[in-house]
Amino acid sequence: MNLLGIGYLGLTVPDVAAWSDFATSIIGLQRVDGPSRDAPYFRADDRQWRLTLRQGDRPGIAFVGFEVNDEAAFDAALAHLEAEGAKAQPATQDELAERGVCGMVHLEDPSGLRIEVFWGPLVTGGFCSPAGVPRFVTEHGFGHYVPLVSDLPASMDFYRRVLGMRLSDYCDIGPGMSVHFLRCTPRHHTVALTAVGPIEGLHHIAFEVPDIDDV
Repeated sequence: MNLLGIGYLGLTVPDVAAWSDFATSIIGLQRVDGPSRDAPYFRADDRQWRLTLRQGDRPGIAFVGFEVNDEAAFDAALAHLEAEGAKAQPATQDELAERGVCGMVHLEDPSGLRIEVFWGPLVTGGFCSPAGVPRFVTEHGFGHYVPLVSDLPASMDFYRRVLGMRLSDYCDIGPGMSVHFLRCTPRHHTVALTAVGPIEGLHHIAFEVPDIDDV
């Protein structure tokens, strides 16, 4: 499967208002009217949106969307998922409208994280950061994420065999603990699977800017 990187992220946060202020004033994303009126959306480039928030008691990633190039690549991705025995569910019309994409399927990784594969995002242009960030680097997708996984072999199998990612490198951080860096673009990693024991969650997400002065 030829993934182009992370197209969008949905986060679950306990305090949507506080996180919205953080996203704009600290990170420098632009809040915009998104496909749904029920959630805040944020722009980082010419795409209609790259990040959205959902209310929830347990913070973390609600869903992550991996992009493919076009409808032909989407059909090839569906064929690959079927061949690997992955149970991908087609998006409903409401879900397509909510994401602002032409086509999408979804499935779960071994930790229960909703993974979406899509094509045809809406491009609207006009990014303007309220914090003065000139631009975010999104040529190879929108940053990366680092999940804590309780079953590293199962997660490695899913991300490598099912999603077709490649191992960049890995490091051991203690007995039975390690970080494996996986990529589907020229970036060093798109996902870093982190095993530190029988726990699951989110360690961090990353947003890339061009240079240290922007940081």
